[in-house]
Amino acid sequence: MNGSFSRERSGLYRVVRRQDRWQVEDSVEKFNGDKLWTSKESKAHYAAVSGKFENVNLAGSLLGKHIVGGYSKENYVLPTDAEKSGNEFSMYWVEKGAHKDKTVAEDLASIIQQSDKNKIPVNWLVHDAGTATFKEAAKILKQKPLADAGTRAMYPETVGRTGQCVYFSNPSISSEKELKKLCVDAGMKYVGMNTNNRDLKNWTTLRNVAGEMGKATLKKAGTGGVAAGAIAASAGGLDGIPKVAQNAMDSLLSGNYYSAALAVGAGSVMVLGAVKKLPSVRAAARCTFGKGNQYWYADDSSLLSA
Repeated sequence: MNGSFSRERSGLYRVVRRQDRWQVEDSVEKFNGDKLWTSKESKAHYAAVSGKFENVNLAGSLLGKHIVGGYSKENYVLPTDAEKSGNEFSMYWVEKGAHKDKTVAEDLASIIQQSDKNKIPVNWLVHDAGTATFKEAAKILKQKPLADAGTRAMYPETVGRTGQCVYFSNPSISSEKELKKLCVDAGMKYVGMNTNNRDLKNWTTLRNVAGEMGKATLKKAGTGGVAAGAIAASAGGLDGIPKVAQNAMDSLLSGNYYSAALAVGAGSVMVLGAVKKLPSVRAAARCTFGKGNQYWYADDSSLLSA
């Protein structure tokens, strides 16, 4: 059954590739073990944990791009194989405000355990705030681990023999070390992550995009495009960065992002108004104040055209 769902409760849904797009078909109780995509080591079912979306249909239509983008990036699948008509993946939809709900985490952990028990290899895509749900599920799985989880944690070369893999897209936790630990706790294999470095609400990525924009601004200043007096050369050293960055964030979140002074990683300060036409600035504005994180991030141009 295709269409909108009047009560979009957290749970498992089936998403099918039809007419060159992903469509949510219906809610289900378990994975369809017969729906496996050709993968790196062997065939596997694919599944996603949703981040923040307005509704289940929108989440299903967009998360397929994250799955294909992430796993093709790591050479697990070919886009031409993954996006064949009739292919399907499972999506664990998390309703608004429920990403840290214990009951939802328990449900997700149960699904992971059942797929392992039934020997269904699954490559997971965890998106955005879905990372918080996965984190809580990992705590549960650590107490009730998958088969041989302790052995796999002790001997990393055996990780993934149950076929439970995880890729993170725009995760709410930006530390790769922490993400890897979550996978170890859950007894699953960490595959990789793709971070949207245009989301300025994320403290870690704030500095990344600031550095790029700052270089462009300083370049403009050198060619006379910006008055040298408009750029402060120092933010008081490394100790001063957090304060300057916080002031910048306050300005950004108040909506004054074109005039906000944004901290550059090494301590310089630049003026956003001088480079507001740069794709990186426009992409950052879309992600920070819009819904850019809902899309798979490959580069600024693809994000702006989404």
